[in-house]
Amino acid sequence: MSQTIFKYTQAKQEQAIIKMYQGLTAGNKNKIIAARKFPKNAMDSFDLFKTYFLSGEGLPMLIKKLSEREIVVLHILAFNQWITDVSVFEAAYIEMPKPSKYSYSYRRQTFTQRYGPLLKAVQKNLFQKGLLVKYEDPLSGKSTAERQRFMFPPVFADYLPNPFSNLQELSGTGVSNEEAIRKEIKQAIQSSPKPSLSGLALVNKKLVLKRKFLNAAGLAQIKFRHWSLANGALILFSQYFNEGEPLSDFVFHYLQQLSSEQWFSEKSLESLLSVWDDPKKRQAIDNNSKVHSKYDTKKWCEAGWKAGLLEKQSKAGIDYYRLAKEDTASIDFKKHLTVKEDGRVQVNLTTVPLSILVILNQVAFFETANSLKPDLVNISSFPIETWTHPLIAWLKENASAFKIAFEQFKKKYGKEIIHNNLLVAKITDLSLRVLVEKGLGPKEQIVLLSDEFIAFPKSALPIVERIIAKSGNVIKRIG
Repeated sequence: MSQTIFKYTQAKQEQAIIKMYQGLTAGNKNKIIAARKFPKNAMDSFDLFKTYFLSGEGLPMLIKKLSEREIVVLHILAFNQWITDVSVFEAAYIEMPKPSKYSYSYRRQTFTQRYGPLLKAVQKNLFQKGLLVKYEDPLSGKSTAERQRFMFPPVFADYLPNPFSNLQELSGTGVSNEEAIRKEIKQAIQSSPKPSLSGLALVNKKLVLKRKFLNAAGLAQIKFRHWSLANGALILFSQYFNEGEPLSDFVFHYLQQLSSEQWFSEKSLESLLSVWDDPKKRQAIDNNSKVHSKYDTKKWCEAGWKAGLLEKQSKAGIDYYRLAKEDTASIDFKKHLTVKEDGRVQVNLTTVPLSILVILNQVAFFETANSLKPDLVNISSFPIETWTHPLIAWLKENASAFKIAFEQFKKKYGKEIIHNNLLVAKITDLSLRVLVEKGLGPKEQIVLLSDEFIAFPKSALPIVERIIAKSGNVIKRIG
């Protein structure tokens, strides 16, 4: 008996609610109306039912009465966008008596024998309270219990409390640990073009991650990867869930929703991580591989701090954590950047704020491990917020090579196309222009600039040369 889980779409959500309405008994209708405090006519038509059911009416009061494990499991359903059978809810009701999953009697049980008591608990505590969509899929099993499908509507997720318990409101900043990510950045620059552990590499004198210039999102990805690897097998779901996103993705998703004043301790993760911590499975892993797989909350927090993902501060002897933040309001650029005699910039990779390194990666080339020269091509694609960043003003004022590059760009803005791999052709003969457009068009390798000028990538030059040669014309090259 495998677990039945699949992701829902907007259409499947609608179908699930329709099936639920069509299958509701009078008793269940009355219980949902009473629990959610709906008016008595709320079930008179499907449109009325859907409007009331998907509203927030009665939800805050009901959700307050849920256990921490029930809340975590509902978060999992919402995060993964699951429609599932009842077995998923085993993680919420572990106190229910049942034989071990590794016992002979367990394997011989039918679905109803195994999950019948669980189904009753889910119906009473969640479905009849109006917190779940439930319907029967006639093609999904032999028994009624096996055919039941459950969905937690995504609009309900907004009413769930954060799965982190015992959050603390703390002022001030914490201590960060950027040793791991700085080591990887140095390795990428010094070992070019060999990628680092996370795939970071120096390509054409630029820090690149997954074929994109390193940016703030890329930094977060690297930290997250270090954290996940530090947790090893702990990033995976336990046997309660056969599918779904890794546990680390789930935890990180909700970390991002905490406000800057909200901090959590290792105790805040206990309920959340315990949903995955099956003692029987842990013992089996321990016996077979001598690797302890228990979700150690202290280990999770410390791994996040060592990866640079989290910062921490202590209060009354307790360590509290949040996502690492960087104070960029009062950066003294002279402490991290040195202007050389030729007007280029030398960067201290050990101390430079990582957000500044990201902008330098846009502005300049890494000529050596710590020497930067302006990148006139990429300057042309700066977003507005980069131009207004204090770093740009500092470079313009203090580094002559960058001042010249910025002034040159502004002088030529709108007058020249700047691109490393782009060619521009002037074609005055209309019939020849049509041939070239047809030759390049199918591969979308042409940009029409005016009635006479076109642009295309260098890689398409052989195609243009063949077309020109066949037409009996000659290419005149400039520059």
